[in-house]
Amino acid sequence: MTYSKSTWQYLDERHISYEGRKLLYFAGCDYLGMSRRLGTLQAMKVALSDTSFLSVSASRKTTGEQTVYQAAEQALSRQAGMEAALLTGAGYLAPLCLADHLQSHGHHLLIDERAHPCLQDLARLSGCSVHPYRHRDVASTLSTYHELPDQKGVFLLSDGVFGLDGTLMPFDDLDEQLPPEVGFIVDDAHGFCCLGQHGQGLLEGGSKRNRNLLLSVSLSKALGCHGGAVIGTLPSIDSIMAGSKGWAGHTPLPPMLAQATLASLEYLSHHPELLTSLHHRLEHFNQYWESLGHDTLKFPVIALAATSQAHAKSVGQRLDMAGIYAPLIDYPNASPHGVWRFSFSTAHTLEDVRMLAQTLSSCIETGQARRFSIGHGL
Repeated sequence: MTYSKSTWQYLDERHISYEGRKLLYFAGCDYLGMSRRLGTLQAMKVALSDTSFLSVSASRKTTGEQTVYQAAEQALSRQAGMEAALLTGAGYLAPLCLADHLQSHGHHLLIDERAHPCLQDLARLSGCSVHPYRHRDVASTLSTYHELPDQKGVFLLSDGVFGLDGTLMPFDDLDEQLPPEVGFIVDDAHGFCCLGQHGQGLLEGGSKRNRNLLLSVSLSKALGCHGGAVIGTLPSIDSIMAGSKGWAGHTPLPPMLAQATLASLEYLSHHPELLTSLHHRLEHFNQYWESLGHDTLKFPVIALAATSQAHAKSVGQRLDMAGIYAPLIDYPNASPHGVWRFSFSTAHTLEDVRMLAQTLSSCIETGQARRFSIGHGL
């Protein structure tokens, strides 16, 4: 199977040009259209002009500290409804900076068997004993917990939104049924600034059991920038700053990108209609999707997998005829025949969203494709 390494050119917030054709772009993770917002771009340009350098070229533990980093961290923690935040140079790096924290505070890690590779890497780097549980399965999680040799220093690791298929971690059920001593580390790269009434993400409202929560997020998705952050209680963030070799040893994101992150967060705080618009598009998709006999989406992401390698070409042609840019992608936890992943954003019209639902349903009805689920993809 040949997977996409294609390049495309940006035309407008809904379309790209690919091989000379104008196609609808239902891809990526720019859910709120922030990466193209003029104010975000202008904030980055002004910051670059004011500082006149691209990189601090040093660790923040030595000589690389900047006021804009601290301001962005305060804004991120406010957005998440938590006490403190710590910026990282990439979203993937955010959970990895927790490895030393887990070495000091953890013994056993419960991890979703289909967790994002960044969490799998964190588990390996931590040196803790690792105990996978069945994907999004609360009963399996509880069983795995009760089979531990002891219940000291237990942390649960999971994606908040599983970005490949748009399914959600069963946070409320796990929070209710696991003892409050179990800490949660949730990679909510996709849910942050998208889920919840206030865009706090999957964990909006926090734990009902006063549980220790640590959140890792990406700044390159809903916020349309670059970088990542760890968000949690002040003692936890202080502990990570003091003891994380991963955080101490890397160069932070360019200050202009931290300024762009601030601009995106400020815009979101003053324009709640952005979230309303995204949620409205999800409701509109589901209204039509459910009428065609399919299960409800919880997040504006859906994926298809070909039922066989022979059918992959036919499905691709059907999507192409509909004017949808749909490269077959290869990604961890994907189907052996590849996956078509679709996302929609505030930029898409309601007609765009309806057309997507109709086209994907027709692909499924032919028997040549099925709705892809990470839990059944391997």
